Amino acid sequence: MSQIDKYLFANTSKVSSKKENESYKLSKSSNQSPINMSRKTSITPTKTRETSPFSNKFYNRTYERDEIKRLREENEMKHINDLSQTKKLSQNSYRILCKQLEEKLALEIQKLDMQETKKLSFEQIGRLLTVFEVFDAIQYNEQSELMNQEIFYSQESHIVSRRDEEMEFHEQIWMILSNYEKDGQYVQADFVFAILRLLFDPAQLKVDQQETLFTHYILKQFPNTNDKKQKFIKEIQGQQYMPWSTKQFIHKYRKLIMTRVSKVQLGQMREKAHQELLNSTQYSYKPQINEKSKILDELNRSKLQLDHLLFSKDGENKQKGTSRSPTPDRIVLLHQKNEIKNNKIKQQQEIIKQNELKQCTFHPQTNHNSINASRAHSKSPNRSQSQKSFDTENTDRVFERLYSQRSILPDKNEVEQRRKQLEEQKEQEQLRQCTFQPQLTTYSPNNRSKSPNGFDRTVGRLRLGHQKHVEHQQKLEFKPAGEGYEQKQKQKFNPPEMLGRNEAKYKPFIVLDINVRPGKNGRIGICEGDNPVTLAKNFSKAYDLDQDMEETVLEIIQQQIQNYYSKKQLKSVKSSSQIQNSQQIYQNKTTYTQRDENYYNDNDDSNSQYYSQTHHSYASYS
Repeated sequence: MSQIDKYLFANTSKVSSKKENESYKLSKSSNQSPINMSRKTSITPTKTRETSPFSNKFYNRTYERDEIKRLREENEMKHINDLSQTKKLSQNSYRILCKQLEEKLALEIQKLDMQETKKLSFEQIGRLLTVFEVFDAIQYNEQSELMNQEIFYSQESHIVSRRDEEMEFHEQIWMILSNYEKDGQYVQADFVFAILRLLFDPAQLKVDQQETLFTHYILKQFPNTNDKKQKFIKEIQGQQYMPWSTKQFIHKYRKLIMTRVSKVQLGQMREKAHQELLNSTQYSYKPQINEKSKILDELNRSKLQLDHLLFSKDGENKQKGTSRSPTPDRIVLLHQKNEIKNNKIKQQQEIIKQNELKQCTFHPQTNHNSINASRAHSKSPNRSQSQKSFDTENTDRVFERLYSQRSILPDKNEVEQRRKQLEEQKEQEQLRQCTFQPQLTTYSPNNRSKSPNGFDRTVGRLRLGHQKHVEHQQKLEFKPAGEGYEQKQKQKFNPPEMLGRNEAKYKPFIVLDINVRPGKNGRIGICEGDNPVTLAKNFSKAYDLDQDMEETVLEIIQQQIQNYYSKKQLKSVKSSSQIQNSQQIYQNKTTYTQRDENYYNDNDDSNSQYYSQTHHSYASYS
């Protein structure tokens, strides 16, 4: 959790506890008797001459009782409304929302402060308020420049009032951020982050709580802010914008959030403003177009428009004088131009094909017998009249006749289907001729059971009863495995504690039995960290002792504590001395062992030297 979150949680808990105490006191006072309440409230009804003292007394009592009841109900309703307006969030949800808000704030400030100067200007603050949708009538773009001039200079009443409120709020938040510096041009980005974080807090605290947080944080950053504010007010007396109080600033912010201008209307106006911006902007890049191309483009465009008017319905109506067609779009004209181009290509292809066929002058000499056979075939009833006329007219052209015969021939599937139908008809005719049908006798075995009546029902009933008995016995003898049932069964009964947690139990190191008076003893348990003055005072209160006895008990407690700590210190000194002695013994042992090792090493060297000398003498003798 960040420092801002800790600061928020600490202050909100203090403020909320304070408010709860106040509400508790109020409710406590409201629950008092009417007599006590009548003492606090100064309610005196008017007296008339006709009313007697006896009736006036009862009238005052009933009037005061009704007034007390009304005040109590008003306080309860106010408390209920305050509780309903507070936003109920868990700590985890609040932490997640705060994290998202802080990330968005940090990202937007980083976008504005690209040079990492950690300072923001007046326009950049306006950009932040635009991003977080506090401003609607005033809009700043990504370069922190004022945009949507149409809305800004609009004369509509609701937009004018909204614009004035946003301008005033912009000036007031700049005064707070600049610490009422009259000539300040930049403010610290960290301070902007903290103020906007408190302002956009997702918990939606009460105005008093948020005011307390603002005041604490601003005074923590700028301790002399109140003096500067008073000095600033004296300098700018008579001007348009006077500094707001913190409470007024929070009220104005919430009013801006609640009364936003219609998004639909603003969206339309922004679209118009965007279009005007595009039209008014002069782009530096302009392509160089040939003059001949410009002339050809105008000619083609006029020609396409003329064709569109001639071939469209609107063009026909225009020629008749009934209506006037609008100028077609450039996309429509280009589409029509492409269609005309494709039609011309198809026409050219057909002309080329016809020219190629004209060059084919060869015609083969056909046999007249084949022609007659084709004519006879054309007289079949299955052929249509158009196909017959086609064959008679084109008998001299062999290839056309062959194509026509190919189209006349039946399909293979049709031939196969006809063949199957003929086979089925033939089989049916053969079956009709077979009239003999043998007489068959059916054998039905006797499947009747030899068991008595109701045997199966009785057996099923007995089995069901036995099964239920077994299940019931299993439930009674069931012992859950793997849960330590036997160990838990041996444990003592442990009732749940009220707070759900065990209190820390301190074991006293001294227990004093003090003879308070004859026949009465008191016991004091002293633990580590206890205050002897508090122990003596509590003991004297418990046994109703005077001041002298309390001082005597205090001296006894102090003496016992001092003796205990002195013994403890002696034990620690003894243990430390024992540790030092053991360390010294260990060091002595190590020195002795090292000395013995050196001694043995020296003896080994001398023995080896003596052996080498004697061996040399034996060798020389031999």
